[in-house]
Amino acid sequence: MFFHLQKVVLNVHMDCKPTALKNIKSLIDKVTNDIFVNACEDCGDVILRFLGPQLKACNGDAKKAIKALGEWNAKAIWGLILDAAMVSR
Repeated sequence: MFFHLQKVVLNVHMDCKPTALKNIKSLIDKVTNDIFVNACEDCGDVILRFLGPQLKACNGDAKKAIKALGEWNAKAIWGLILDAAMVSR
């Protein structure tokens, strides 16, 4: 599904936020929480391995889940999102 959101992901990527955490939060703002979570689920276990437990702990709020994971994990997730959207780093 991130491939279908390629233009949005590319726009966020080109805005050059200073951290992956801010990039992901900006992406969630642009596509809504539900669409972001669905796109993560469509990617399979790769992203949900990082994000899944925190999503449950934060009652499905992706922004809170990403913040709870921290910058290091957010950087890994952002890389996976770019790969899924076929956007070069």
